[in-house]
Amino acid sequence: MLSIINKQMAAAGIKYQQTDKILIPGGLPALFSINYRLYEAEIKSTAVILAIDMQSMHLTPKAIKKQMSYIESQYHCPIIYVGGVGAAHLSKRLTEQEVPHIIPGKKMYLPFIGAYEVPHLSPVLINPEHLSKQAQLICLAMLLHKLPEEFTVADALRVLKISRPSIVTAIQELEQHSLLHRHRKATEKKHILSFYKKGKALWEHILPLLHNPCKKTVWVNELPSGHVPAGIDALAMLTDLAEKNIETYAIRQTEFTKSRIPQVTPHTTPLQLQLWSYSPDLLSDTAMPDPLSLILTLQHEQDDRVQIALKQLYCSLPW
Repeated sequence: MLSIINKQMAAAGIKYQQTDKILIPGGLPALFSINYRLYEAEIKSTAVILAIDMQSMHLTPKAIKKQMSYIESQYHCPIIYVGGVGAAHLSKRLTEQEVPHIIPGKKMYLPFIGAYEVPHLSPVLINPEHLSKQAQLICLAMLLHKLPEEFTVADALRVLKISRPSIVTAIQELEQHSLLHRHRKATEKKHILSFYKKGKALWEHILPLLHNPCKKTVWVNELPSGHVPAGIDALAMLTDLAEKNIETYAIRQTEFTKSRIPQVTPHTTPLQLQLWSYSPDLLSDTAMPDPLSLILTLQHEQDDRVQIALKQLYCSLPW
């Protein structure tokens, strides 16, 4: 996100100095530490603080103004609210509230230096610390050899079965993370995409950016159609790990919502159901989660036997 702001300043002819991350002051509520990342910057010789909204909160302009005022009371310099791409609709109302703000790649309002607009740039990363679901799926598809080393948007559409605009946005996101690049062969009109790193090197590089596809775990008395084994049960099927006595399955969260199956009190049934942000078997050749997504759901398990089994699964992959 900071690189996009840098380009934005350059496009507007504004002198901007690279920023350093700073801590939330102790005098502010703890919630600020969760909601914002603060960075020191210098814009046209003016010291400022960038307050990056990490939660994409749906706050009113008045609420944002109040929170920025809290931060300003600690630093006594201009505080600039930095919202995600989804906050673009707030720009006009934030301007009316006289709240300095930047919507990366879109608009900005910096009254202390007289800057109000900026030419449109490429879409910005919604969350600079994690990949979006679509971008993560493209990476996993590459690592699992579901995509060729040189692929096209059409290849990604065929494998992931999500909308073209979502694929295009995810590719732009991966470019902004410097993970892949595009080029065009002399004999073809369409762009060819390829990752800079391959196999294990790519996995190790992107691992901090990946999210756990399991968003929630519920307990049920019956299973919805389309479920697959998950968790330790699935790991036991792929390694030497012994199964546990709780049956664990997974399904895409939206599919569970459609099923209208009621949840029950935990541990009153042996059926545990993980709700995933994408279909657990989307990148698998069988009715099982793909091994990399399975690793992401279990990587923080404390049981040593689970960690040994995860290492066994990892080593068995055809990198």
